[in-house]
Amino acid sequence: MIGIREVRHFCRCIIIIVFLPWTTLCQVKFTAETSQVQVEANTPFLLIYKIIDGQSDELELPQVKDLTIQKRPNVETSVTIINGKKSGYVKYTYQVVFSKEGKFILPPARAKIDGKWLQSNSLTIEVGKPVVRNYDSKGRDVFLKQF
Repeated sequence: MIGIREVRHFCRCIIIIVFLPWTTLCQVKFTAETSQVQVEANTPFLLIYKIIDGQSDELELPQVKDLTIQKRPNVETSVTIINGKKSGYVKYTYQVVFSKEGKFILPPARAKIDGKWLQSNSLTIEVGKPVVRNYDSKGRDVFLKQF
């Protein structure tokens, strides 16, 4: 015979199974990514911070020695409403450059979202020597001749 204790446990399990996916759908995510994980010194690349299903009041970037932000961020916003459900993101794209070679770890950035501070993931970037590109035509005529 099934007791009251087993019925309560079964009901709790059903409630958790039904409502657990909803909690993950409503969570705000804050991520960091780059356009490249291996870059050349003194060569610009993109550093991207993305806030999914939320908006930031403040964004604090990590301070990294030998990393320079070259331009103000490009801010992209997207909002989608499907069948009354709203979702979207805000993406901050920075053009940055490392001045020295080495393996660098970018600590997490912080964003204040709905009064709470969230941290992004950290990133590891390998910076190598700048590649010397030879654009010499090796004596060949690179222009077309008209006969």
